[in-house]
Amino acid sequence: MQRIKEVLLDEKKRKIYDDTGVIPGEDGMGDLEGKSFEELYEYYRSQFAAVTEQDVAEWEAKYPGSKGEEEDLVAFYGKYGGDMKNVTQCIPFCETEDLYRIKSVVDSLISTGTLESTAKYAKFKPKKLTDAQVKALKAKREPEE
Repeated sequence: MQRIKEVLLDEKKRKIYDDTGVIPGEDGMGDLEGKSFEELYEYYRSQFAAVTEQDVAEWEAKYPGSKGEEEDLVAFYGKYGGDMKNVTQCIPFCETEDLYRIKSVVDSLISTGTLESTAKYAKFKPKKLTDAQVKALKAKREPEE
């Protein structure tokens, strides 16, 4: 009980608990204040695995068209009032060749009542690209070896 009282009465510790659900000192690291960068990094790595290129590639393969992408579209559409320039900049892996597909998703969300059309959204008119145009865009982005 004393430990709980200590956390609740200490603003710093309470914020850590509210943000992370971890009671400072009970996570194997103790109080993080005053720790060196190396100690903090070691603690971080013990809590979170390193992100590999393979992890990113796998996410890139499954994110477009996923429920997560749709949720992000809804959130950013609301945040930016349908300004798709800003919305698409916030969507991971969204490239020029994805804009027409993204518009189709948003149009569907508008038709179901999930989103409302806005004047800013009405200005968003991406062109459907041919396979050759998509291939050319992707080739431009490929890093040279």
